[in-house]
Order: sequence, then structure tokens, then C-alpha cells
Amino acid sequence: MSPSVAASLMRGIQLGAIFAMALYGVTCMQAFIYYKNYPQDRWGLKLTVAIIWILETIHAALVIATLDHYLIANFSEVGVMLAIDWTIFMTFIIGFFIVFLVNLYYTWRIGMLYKGRYIIIVLIVLAVVRLGLSLVCCAYTRIYKDSWLSWGQETKIIICFSLALAILTDTVITTTLVFLLRKARPTSHLHRTKRVVDGLLLYAISVGTLTIVVSFLELVVFLLAPGTLYVLGILLIQMKLYANCFLASLNIRHYQASHLAPHPLQSQFTGSDEPHGSPARTIKIAVLSGGQVNEAGKVSRNVVESSMLH
Repeated sequence: MSPSVAASLMRGIQLGAIFAMALYGVTCMQAFIYYKNYPQDRWGLKLTVAIIWILETIHAALVIATLDHYLIANFSEVGVMLAIDWTIFMTFIIGFFIVFLVNLYYTWRIGMLYKGRYIIIVLIVLAVVRLGLSLVCCAYTRIYKDSWLSWGQETKIIICFSLALAILTDTVITTTLVFLLRKARPTSHLHRTKRVVDGLLLYAISVGTLTIVVSFLELVVFLLAPGTLYVLGILLIQMKLYANCFLASLNIRHYQASHLAPHPLQSQFTGSDEPHGSPARTIKIAVLSGGQVNEAGKVSRNVVESSMLH
């Protein structure tokens, strides 16, 4: 096998697969922690976690199958290296559906915070169009399955639009969450509540920036290194990042609650510097008891859960 072929085509996928498998291990750990710590969550949320974990497992298995096909079973076959195997086709199909589900989940949480329909419709349309463009790129791998080069040339415009749309979608989600959190941030002396909301703001900005930067990196690499598959390696990592950010947003709730109460079973009326009915008390009751709070002008469970999603 030509070293140049192996380096230009498979090095990016191999490196991406290594990091992706490490992130899959983190995904499994986070899924275990979630089911252990949040048995009282609504069944729809637990089902969503299960579906994403199952898809992540299938995705990881397909990544291994792809490496086995190219680097083990057909190690010395240059012709095979230049062609697009069905395993990598299915790997990205599954990955794009994972990203789609996570985007829908973010949209649903924003919908719980913000009652306006327009932003929800916009986010759903962006997620659907993003998935559609991604699936079109995957479909082209079957049409040009004999050549990575032909596939890249024929789908260049579609891939660029897809990556640009990914940047736009993540930017809109992050900006919306930051805006809603800033709006919910108390302006009074409720210092502990401010710390929690500030922490949520930092989380939303950090995670949103991470996914945006990765998408931008993919676009730059694709344009500057068109004859390689480094962009696919980065994409493998990004798909795992979405699942991990989703699970982290669920598992971080105990940590946020600890800033409001010294013990999860402690009475909400004992040892608190916030008055009855304050935003902090509202968060405590909602987060720690699993209830629903809908009081105008107060930070509710929706804020605590929804704002940690992106």
C-alpha cells in the first residue's frame, strides 16, 4: 500500500476514531451516572438518554468495523483504500441522527423557557435542513462509492453549506440560551442564585463555543485539505461531543443544586439567606424535589435544566 494514500486518506479517520472511542467511554460512564442519580426523571427524558446511548454504541461499533475494513482486512489494497465502504457510510448516518436528536432536545428545552413559537420553529427548521444536507452527503457516498476524490468534488458545495448551517444552528441555540439566562438572572441581593445562574451562563457559552469552534475547524480543514479525510476524523469526534454535552447537561444538576442547599434533604426554609418564594427557593424546590414550578419572574427548574444543554 502506498504510504501517501494511507496518510492522506486514513490517518485522519484513524486519529478521529481513537479520540471518538475515548469519548464513547465517557458517554457510557455518563449514562450510568444519569440512571443512578436521576431515577425520578420523566420517562421521556430517560428514553431519550437510552436511545442516544444505543445509537452511540452502534456508532462506536461501526467505527471499529471501518478501521478493521481499511487497516486490517484490506491493509495492502490501494483500490479498497480509495473506495468508500458501507461501514463508514452507516457510521455517519447514525452520527448525524444523534446530532439531530440532541438539537431537538435543545429546542424542546428552549421551548420550556421561552413561549414564543418563532424561535422554536426556526430551530426545528435549521435542525431538519442540517440533517437533510448531511444525509444527502451520505447518499453521495453510495453514488461515488468507488472514489473518495470524486465524492469530495461532487459534494463540496453541499458539505460547505452543511458545515455553515451547523455553525449557524449552534450559534442560535447558544445565543438564545444565554439571552434567556441573562433575562432570568436576579438583580437583587440573592447572591447564591446569581452564582448558579452565572455558572449556567458559563456552561452554555463554553459548550456552545466548543461545538461552534469544532464545526468551523471542520470547514477550514475541508477547504484547505480537500485531498484528505481529516475532516471526517474531526466529525467523528464532534458527534461524540454532542452526546457527551447532552448527558453532562443532565448530570450537572446535582452540582448546581449544591450551590443552593447544603444538603439535598435539608429543609428549604432552614439556613437560607433567601426569603420564601425567592428565585433561589424556587430553584431548590424544583431541582431537588423534581417538581414543576411556573411562577412569573422566578428562576424555575426549566432554567436550571434547560440552560445547561448547550
